[in-house]
Amino acid sequence: MPYAVKLHMNVAAELALRHLSGEIALAGLVDDSVLEATRPYITVAVYEDIRREQFIARLTQWAEEKPAQVIQLSQVGAFLKKPATVFLAPAMTDDLYRLHREFHERFRDIAYRPWAYYLPDIWAPHCTLAEDLTPYAAGRALEIVLDLCPHISGTVESVSLLTLDPVQTLATCDLMGR
Repeated sequence: MPYAVKLHMNVAAELALRHLSGEIALAGLVDDSVLEATRPYITVAVYEDIRREQFIARLTQWAEEKPAQVIQLSQVGAFLKKPATVFLAPAMTDDLYRLHREFHERFRDIAYRPWAYYLPDIWAPHCTLAEDLTPYAAGRALEIVLDLCPHISGTVESVSLLTLDPVQTLATCDLMGR
C-alpha cells in the first residue's frame, strides 16, 4: 500500500488555491475541482511501504524540529503527459531544497521503494489545480490561471502522512513556529 507525505499551507493560501481550481472547474474543463474534497498540498515523498509506527513517531519529531516556511507559488505549468495536469509551483529556495533533502535522508531506513518523481534532484514540487485534462483543456486552464494572475504567498505549516489506496490520513503534524 503506497504512503504519501504532504506539506500543507496556511488557510489564506489554501483558499486562493481552491479558488483557482474552482475557476477551472467552473469553465467546464473538469467535472469537479480537484481541491473540492482535499486540502491543497505539495507532495514530499511517496513510498510503497514504511514501518508505520516508527515513521509516525519520527515524522512528529521531524516536524517539531522544522520551522514553518514561507513559499511563493509563482509559477504555473503542466506536466508533459496525457492526460495533462496543471499546477502552481513554488519558487525554489535553499530552505525548500534542504527541507526536502533532509526529509529523505532522515526517513530512508524506515521507508521503502520511494517513487522516483519525489526523490532529491528529480523532485518537481507543485500544487495540482486540475488533472486528467485534454491538451485543449490544459491550455485553457493555463489561460484561466494566467488571466487571474495569482501570485500566492503562503506558509507551509504542517506535514501529513496518508495512505493512497484507500486515501486515509494517518498523521498530521504542525511544523515548529506555526
